[in-house]
Amino acid sequence: WRAEFVRHALRLLTLARAFKADAAVIDSGTMPLICLELFRRSGMKVIPVFHNAMYPLAGASLPERLIEPFSRYALRKTAPISVSPAVQRQVGHGIEIRAQFERELFDRVEPPRFAQPFNVLFLGRIEENKGVFDIVEAARICGSAVTWTICGDGTDLARLKSKSAGLPIDVRGWVSPEEQVELRSKCQAVVVPTKSSFAEGLAMTAVEAILSRRPLITNRAVPALELLRPASVEAEPDDARSLAGAVLSLATDQA
Repeated sequence: WRAEFVRHALRLLTLARAFKADAAVIDSGTMPLICLELFRRSGMKVIPVFHNAMYPLAGASLPERLIEPFSRYALRKTAPISVSPAVQRQVGHGIEIRAQFERELFDRVEPPRFAQPFNVLFLGRIEENKGVFDIVEAARICGSAVTWTICGDGTDLARLKSKSAGLPIDVRGWVSPEEQVELRSKCQAVVVPTKSSFAEGLAMTAVEAILSRRPLITNRAVPALELLRPASVEAEPDDARSLAGAVLSLATDQA
């Protein structure tokens, strides 16, 4: 509902009308959902694509609950596309699609080997709501039994480097796809510790862990857990001690 998002929606509507669009495919987060109604009333078929959830899996905040009736009104005559079962349940109708991956990127990852210290890989945006600072606290708890490799870019990268000083955490920043293959080959597990406040849609990095033949350590804020649970170790969201316990359960058990 922030003014800049509404203005952005009106600019897109003006462009769509000038183009004489028959359909509008609109990514989640582009505009308040109520603005979808403007496109529909202009004669366009509206296809919202929910790469993120409508609200966090842990539940909607008070502002989100207040605007939810308006959002559902705007969605009622659209054709939504959702990226996970959890998001489709929130949206209430439409179709679910599954993310596609390049097989060759994962065929080149070496088979996993148990090693000590146990190396855990994080690949993703370096933002607080992605749980990167829970990794810092978990590293303090796990001590020398576990090393951590964190890759990605984001607004909290500099703060993460500062907080990680003196801990067994290698903060790499952005890495190329080729480097990712090397890092996946060296790790024993992958962590996706998204915070419960974030409206995660699927978490493709969680799927990539399994495609790399590594166990996934995550929590119920990540919709991918529903699909990948047999190959995952579940921690409590927003709980660094639970995250550390999940990691140590793998690091101390070769089987």
